[in-house]
Amino acid sequence: MKKRYIHKPKFSEKMYLTTLFVLTMMFRGFAQSASEGNINIPSGGEMAIVNGQHNFQNGGSGVLPGIISTARTGTLGYLSFSGTASWVGAANNAHTDGYVRTYMTTSFTFPIGNGGKFRPAGVSTASAGNPADAAYFAASPTAAGYSNTAVGAGVSGVSNIEYWDINGATPASITLTWDASSGVQSASNVKIVGWNGTQWVNIPATIASGATPASGTITTSGTIPPSNYQVYTLAGLNDTPANGLVSPKVFLQGGLAGTSMTTTLATNNLIPLTDPYGKGTSTTNTVISGNGITDWVLVELRSAPGAVTESVAALLKSDGSIINADGSGSLNFTTTSGSFYVSVRHRNHLGVMTASPISISSTVTIVDFTLPSTATYGGTASQATIGSVKAMWAGNATGITLAGSDNVRYSSGDINAVTGYLTTQTGTAGGVKTNIYTKEDTNLDGIVRYSGGARDILPITLTISTNPNNASGGLGYIVIQSF
Repeated sequence: MKKRYIHKPKFSEKMYLTTLFVLTMMFRGFAQSASEGNINIPSGGEMAIVNGQHNFQNGGSGVLPGIISTARTGTLGYLSFSGTASWVGAANNAHTDGYVRTYMTTSFTFPIGNGGKFRPAGVSTASAGNPADAAYFAASPTAAGYSNTAVGAGVSGVSNIEYWDINGATPASITLTWDASSGVQSASNVKIVGWNGTQWVNIPATIASGATPASGTITTSGTIPPSNYQVYTLAGLNDTPANGLVSPKVFLQGGLAGTSMTTTLATNNLIPLTDPYGKGTSTTNTVISGNGITDWVLVELRSAPGAVTESVAALLKSDGSIINADGSGSLNFTTTSGSFYVSVRHRNHLGVMTASPISISSTVTIVDFTLPSTATYGGTASQATIGSVKAMWAGNATGITLAGSDNVRYSSGDINAVTGYLTTQTGTAGGVKTNIYTKEDTNLDGIVRYSGGARDILPITLTISTNPNNASGGLGYIVIQSF
């Protein structure tokens, strides 16, 4: 059972006027309510905002002007929102100091705070049958028995300033916030962590654009029942800024349909949990299943077209975006900031690289290779044009050459790789091998076959015959990676 917190509010409740009432508002969406504070919802009580908008105001008088407080220990009290309810006006001097509950299926931001700080959190969904609730605590988690030094893999710099109690059975994305008092050193390094009963666990999350050390929001990449963890807080707060942050995007021709790639390998649990490029980078089934992963890729910084300075194994999502193996966003390179070629490579596609070096720093650099407008090394023929987007050439069934360049060829090359694999695995070149993760699976469907509609020789022949540099379209042409 999830443990409730022992941390007590800093204010005295002795002078509070205890008020318990229900605000029911169904006036075609025009109904409103307002509070100027000095309201306490006691143990077991609930004040409900139904189908209307509540306006938090600070009237400037009383014990706690602007604040609605609720019981935080024992049997809790709640300010709740249901139907189409909403709120406005919450701030440091006007919010709920205690627990707020949502019964709504739509996303909801809890107007919560403590100790004079408004520190909202959010969930993407709940329900009438399985509501979600949350409270903010302006105190170190250690005060409630959650050591900030008991950490899991990849966790450091756990907050000693604040934490949230978020509860609910419905799987939802969870959003936390930070401000100038949260102790953030580098916005790009912030993580969401949850206490699993013995330690803080990293929860893959994405930082919203525009975040700074003084202000930002971060949302879990996947959905989880909020009650899975006893408390939530921020980590990575004292990590130094990353030297090089890159956010690349690519499409793989072999798995592309329109503007989205297949996730069949992930659906069939075929993607290995350790990268196939020898980097030793590991992920989890939760990250793969929760992020729509297509496959592993290798992202490189190069000082020259043939000189790799640093490489990172990462996960490619079906929308083309590339994330870290732990599910977090922008890729972190330890290379000193400077100008580098950025390349993306794949185990059975030809790589793609920027036409020239680009500046890499602690500010995220976005490199979108799916856009025809992005200049690439080797010109327009360095990638396939599929409709309105660009995609890395498929058909490299002989596999990636980590220390060199790759190519796609028909004779004595990739066709032979497919037929040779099938002969070895099935006893005949015309056989079918299913549920497999291998370089000969050129269309990334987990099956290797020589004939039929999804045959793996088709991406090979298409890459050769449709390459812009192959004037005749003949299959004797060799498509060579541009770097």
